[in-house]
Amino acid sequence: MSRIKYYKLAGQASMFYDAKSTLKVTNGVPGKTDNPTKGIKDAVRGGHITEINEGTYSEMMNKLPDGTKKAILKEQKSAILGKPEASKEKEKEKDEDEEEEKDEDEEEEKDEDEEEEKRENLEKRVKDLNLSKKETKRVMGMDDEDMEEYLKDNEEKD
Repeated sequence: MSRIKYYKLAGQASMFYDAKSTLKVTNGVPGKTDNPTKGIKDAVRGGHITEINEGTYSEMMNKLPDGTKKAILKEQKSAILGKPEASKEKEKEKDEDEEEEKDEDEEEEKDEDEEEEKRENLEKRVKDLNLSKKETKRVMGMDDEDMEEYLKDNEEKD
């Protein structure tokens, strides 16, 4: 893993964010990353942000209210570990959506299998009636409800 680098705003900049590394630096709030991208290097060369040492970073962080400091440290820690919190949440939602889709697909397959089995059963019952080829063909062309009605009217009662 790369060495962690610390940054603060420079010049007239009021905010800097690099999506690739998830480095975020705002007025009075320093940032840190272990992935100094081309965008960060360009921002340093352009005078938008400046690299600072860990001591300066700590001093700036200590000036922040505890709640703000805690939230920023959590965000920066997740960025250093590889994924910002928002990305983790999106990934979790994606996994849940995929699981839900899988469940829906399985339910659809089950329903289709049941419908297919029901149709096969109806067709077997029609064949058991020993109808003429023409009448069998006509009945086989019916939808399930009509075929069921036909069978009720034409099957022998036990």
